[in-house]
Amino acid sequence: MELSIIIVNWNGKKLMGQCIQSIKNSISSINYEIIVVDNGSSDGSVEYLEVNFKDVLIIKNDKNYGFAHANNQGMERAEGEYLLLLNSDTIVQKNAIEKCIGRIKRDSRIGVLGCRLLNQDGSLQPSCYNFNSLKNSILFKTRLINFIPKEERYKYEVRIKSFDYVSELEVNYVCGAFMMMPRSLVEKIGKLDESFFMYAEEADFCKRAKKCGYKILFYPEAEIIHLGGGSSKTINEITEKRRIVSRLKFIKKHNGNTYYSIYRVMSLADAMMKAIFSTACRRGVYKAKIKAICSMKYE
Repeated sequence: MELSIIIVNWNGKKLMGQCIQSIKNSISSINYEIIVVDNGSSDGSVEYLEVNFKDVLIIKNDKNYGFAHANNQGMERAEGEYLLLLNSDTIVQKNAIEKCIGRIKRDSRIGVLGCRLLNQDGSLQPSCYNFNSLKNSILFKTRLINFIPKEERYKYEVRIKSFDYVSELEVNYVCGAFMMMPRSLVEKIGKLDESFFMYAEEADFCKRAKKCGYKILFYPEAEIIHLGGGSSKTINEITEKRRIVSRLKFIKKHNGNTYYSIYRVMSLADAMMKAIFSTACRRGVYKAKIKAICSMKYE
């Protein structure tokens, strides 16, 4: 088996079906399998798969165990020489996966490969990142970043937006919506860290890969459409809480307690200022962020 495509689903029947069909329409020349890990969906996702995609391997969970745990389950069952972690809210474009397989095979130093992500309207969706750091935070919060040449600013942005995304680029990490890797990497550094329920698991995985000498590569020749998540006020507050908790866990794991403590205080001060001066519709998000930061313990 050349490739195992792992998709985690939670109540996303329609999007998941669209994603799977796009894979089938895209691939023509490689031997692959699709594994769907269903995190306790209540929308009939499993039954839909069983009727419409009989060749898909389904792993059924009784509840939502999180993104990392579910992907790890898929990795354990996968038989492919290469693994692709693919979000269910994606639409794979023609030959995208085959192009990525071809590129990753040409360089054994590639640990994780990410492709070009597009929004539903065809516009670019920035998908490469730098790790959160005190230096980067200070540069942007004090606006010292304005003294750095524009063509160099992508090196300091957390989400890289100033890069043109038309050429290859080695980065710290790529968006978890599309992450291709050789099985040998997982065997060497381990699977995703399940202490991250959602968010930062891809950053952590890429960080560990880089520490072992692998490179993380953005590859623009392949494209997928990434539809993204919901945008209601409630979801935004929950999302912000999960995001900041995962970010702080990542900082603590890879930078130590002293660095974490300073970063935590800076993040708290920033969130408090924004909560005071933000509009009413955004205030709830910053309050959720403050609660999340305060919930983190010093250990």
